[in-house]
Amino acid sequence: MSVNSVKSLDKITKGFELIGTIEYELGKLLTELKNSKSYTVLGNHVHNWKDALKELGLTYSKAQTLIDVYETYPDLQTVKNYERLKDIAKLHKFGFIKDKDLEEITQKAMTLTIKDWTDEKNMLEGKTSYLTCEHKHVDNYIRCLDCGRWLKV
Repeated sequence: MSVNSVKSLDKITKGFELIGTIEYELGKLLTELKNSKSYTVLGNHVHNWKDALKELGLTYSKAQTLIDVYETYPDLQTVKNYERLKDIAKLHKFGFIKDKDLEEITQKAMTLTIKDWTDEKNMLEGKTSYLTCEHKHVDNYIRCLDCGRWLKV
């Protein structure tokens, strides 16, 4: 790998860390805005949280995801992989990850390969590991060569 490729990869990594940090900070600010109900300063037409999100150009789902990550990690110092933090926050919110296991799961999420993290996440959701699955419940599909649609066999 060339020196330029290594530098580019380093810049990309730092760029994603910066994006994650910005999203984390947005989650913090949104949490404060929502909890204080001070979003009415956005205008007389803003009467509730959903109005505020419309004014900010955010979907409810996106805003809630940002808030969930912040609420799961209120004291986070550095953001390495925001996408995985979103996965963990969702699992934590729905009770698949307990508070006492949060640090361990976070460490796994930050160090496992994509395939292994996906497997770990699936197991946390109660699904079978790909390492032990016997694929007994498989649907078969074929693709129509005329229209391109996938059809269940």
